[in-house]
Amino acid sequence: MTRAASSTKKKSSLMGVVQQLRGAKSGTRLRLGDILLALQDRGFGPLLLVPCIFIMLPTGAIPGVPDIGAAFMILIAAQIIAGRHAPWIPKRMEKMSVSAKKFDGAVKKAGPAIKKVDSFTQRRAAIFTGPAFQKIAAVLIIIQSLLVMVIGMIPFLPDLLVAPIFLLALGFTARDGLLSVVGVSLLIIAGAITAFAVLL
Repeated sequence: MTRAASSTKKKSSLMGVVQQLRGAKSGTRLRLGDILLALQDRGFGPLLLVPCIFIMLPTGAIPGVPDIGAAFMILIAAQIIAGRHAPWIPKRMEKMSVSAKKFDGAVKKAGPAIKKVDSFTQRRAAIFTGPAFQKIAAVLIIIQSLLVMVIGMIPFLPDLLVAPIFLLALGFTARDGLLSVVGVSLLIIAGAITAFAVLL
């Protein structure tokens, strides 16, 4: 692998995103505004990954984190549907933050799992990471995020609900169309099961 290819792979990896987040903190806090500034030139994939990471790591147990993460995903997904080229969040949301120390601790614990995930990703089936497919996926992301906000107070349920979004966002970030297809398929299945359970 050439140096340029290695650099591209690192930039599009999950560990690359996580390391960039760790470098975006302001003192003892990691603010959404800092995250947006750090990742805004990398497209919408990493910005969808961020709330998934926060919800799936131990930081997801902090009250309010699943709701904030879901609201953030809805906002980003809506901008994908609208065809925006640069992401935007309200000033009030920019100030929302979590403890940088807690995030660093969670990342250290999840390090081996993150590296294992990266070992499976590669550029393939690019048609399933393009704008048209992203818009279709964004609709499903909004529906799933709304479910997180409605029933996300149940322990561990937010993790399960955002797992398909995580795979989808990772697919967009790594330009891995196979992961994107798997993510969308799981979104449809998970959404249908959750909606059916709620209606019963």
